Amino acid sequence: MVSAFLQTASRIIYLSLFTLISLSVDQAHGKDQPEPVTVDKTNRRIVFLGDSITAGFGLEKSTAYPALIQDLAKQQGLQWKCINAGLSGDTTNGGVRRVKLLVKRPLDLIIIALGGNDGLRGIAPAVTQKNLSAIIATIQKEQPKAKIILAGIEVPANMGADYKKKFLATFTEVAHKTKVTFYPSLIEGISGDPKMNQPDKIHPNQQGQKVIATKLFKQIQTTFAK
Repeated sequence: MVSAFLQTASRIIYLSLFTLISLSVDQAHGKDQPEPVTVDKTNRRIVFLGDSITAGFGLEKSTAYPALIQDLAKQQGLQWKCINAGLSGDTTNGGVRRVKLLVKRPLDLIIIALGGNDGLRGIAPAVTQKNLSAIIATIQKEQPKAKIILAGIEVPANMGADYKKKFLATFTEVAHKTKVTFYPSLIEGISGDPKMNQPDKIHPNQQGQKVIATKLFKQIQTTFAK
């Protein structure tokens, strides 16, 4: 009787110790396992590098297309922080300098919408191409994970058909060589339309800015989805 009791007690003690050791090992392994990383795809920091059209010349900054895009994102539950880096009168040469500061902070996407003032000043397309390439090279070096959209810029017809053709081709060539997303025209659908522009016929009014925002917002969504 005593022997049988001792054997049973020994088995119970052994099983209890085995269970405790197993639990300790499992817990130890659990601590070594890293917590799963969740990437919040709704939280994005977007920079708009542009000139007076981006800055919202003649309008409240809240009605310029970068702010309107942020509003559209919010309506869809997207936490986008849209940074308006538009500067009236800026050229691609100015962009080469300014982008060096913009890439010092993390960003998920940058839209380059420069070149309009290059065209108005008759700057050689080769110079604009060199500057745009330099802007993109800086971004790709300092923020290699950031996505880039290069917006095509139109110039007035009075600049001459040959110049206009070469100027527009500049943006296509740069986008192709640098492998960034090309957005054919920032002002498509509003250029030359008096209902969409301010009296100077160059800068979009509030309605024109809304058109830019609506179309570019779709392109940004597509770019992020890639």
